[in-house]
Amino acid sequence: MLVSVVVPVYGVEKYIERCFKSVEEQTYPYLECLFIDDCSLDNSRNILESLIDQYEGVIDFKIVSHQKNKGLSGARNTGLLASNGEYVYFLDSDDDIPKDSISNLVQTLDKVNGFVEMVQGSTMIFQGEKIFNRYVLSSRLPSVIHGNAQIRTNILERKTPVTAWNRLISRKFLLENNLYFKEGIIHEDEYWGFQLARKIDSIAYCFDVTYNHYINPNSITTSGYKKSLDNWLFILSLISDEINENSREEKIFYLKSGYSGVFLKSLKFVNKEEAKLYIGKLYEVCLGNEWVSSDLFAKMYCSLYNLPYFVQNFIVKVVPVRVLFTRFLLSMVAK
Repeated sequence: MLVSVVVPVYGVEKYIERCFKSVEEQTYPYLECLFIDDCSLDNSRNILESLIDQYEGVIDFKIVSHQKNKGLSGARNTGLLASNGEYVYFLDSDDDIPKDSISNLVQTLDKVNGFVEMVQGSTMIFQGEKIFNRYVLSSRLPSVIHGNAQIRTNILERKTPVTAWNRLISRKFLLENNLYFKEGIIHEDEYWGFQLARKIDSIAYCFDVTYNHYINPNSITTSGYKKSLDNWLFILSLISDEINENSREEKIFYLKSGYSGVFLKSLKFVNKEEAKLYIGKLYEVCLGNEWVSSDLFAKMYCSLYNLPYFVQNFIVKVVPVRVLFTRFLLSMVAK
């Protein structure tokens, strides 16, 4: 079975060789790897061309070029459309994968009786010398699930990561359900994951670590916080327009996204006046939803955003208070 590895490339000359080598060393041989050159201005493409010229193995490496920059979402969409594999695997170019990653994911697929639309692996996160296991799958998850209800719950409650990378996904499933990434935004995985949760009907879990994610201090998700916050607010507005008012899970996903994506980031990464501005916008976005204003506990949860600034800071900085407060309110919304 052919697997297509899709790697968007832009401004990653420091990391692209590490990424390439990790694909080159895969023990699963039936691979094509598409590097999508998104008009990178650095030396990334030249490095890739040299590495491909030197490669003598069986993996089919290709470079697909954009005529203009389309961003991470556009690069992933290009790779999806240009790929030939039965399954697609998205890999960010500043990350890498252990040598048995694709083999372990395919073996998980082989163990399943019948077709599944997605195989999810575990991820290790590296930030300098620190290692985090936030995306390591819980052993309490079943090996396979059929039926949308439980899978939707797992994704919306983030028991299954929302990230696009580190999963084999049926190419046919993505295309038939128009599960493309929304272009022109960052944090696109959040909105894409929301859509995925509504469509997917079968998933298998691979509990091996099949992805190494590196928190790069210069990446789009860790710099330019005003742009980041603006994009979070835009994504929330997209999600709010589509929420099924009968789905508590979708509501909780929305509230958590607003809390972690805008509220916490505002208090941590921009100054006091800017934080008040963004939290005010978040409050307006939340109360603009009829289901929020009509749901007592959702309204209570969002009222946090309208508290005095020093109270907000206290809640955020005193971790036990923050955890207890949010768990209580979210548990009430869930009832």
